[in-house]
Amino acid sequence: MDNLPTVIMEAMAAGLPVVSTQIGGIPEMVVENETGLVVPPNDPLALADAMERLLADPALAKKFGQAGRERAGQLFSIEKNVRELLNLFP
Repeated sequence: MDNLPTVIMEAMAAGLPVVSTQIGGIPEMVVENETGLVVPPNDPLALADAMERLLADPALAKKFGQAGRERAGQLFSIEKNVRELLNLFP
């Protein structure tokens, strides 16, 4: 199990809405009702409902995708990471 799956970061960076479970560090990346939908683990009905919600509301899916792209850029941009590395070596 990956604590923060790369595929989620990649999807968000690509502007795609995300539906995932509440395991590991995922809720730190996927903010419920802001960048995507987070469902309980081992709940296929909740997962299906969340996916259906996004499929039925393309505007919501687009909103989550745009917000996810912004969040991914804020958290994982090369500029941010380089700045943090440079701060380690003053």
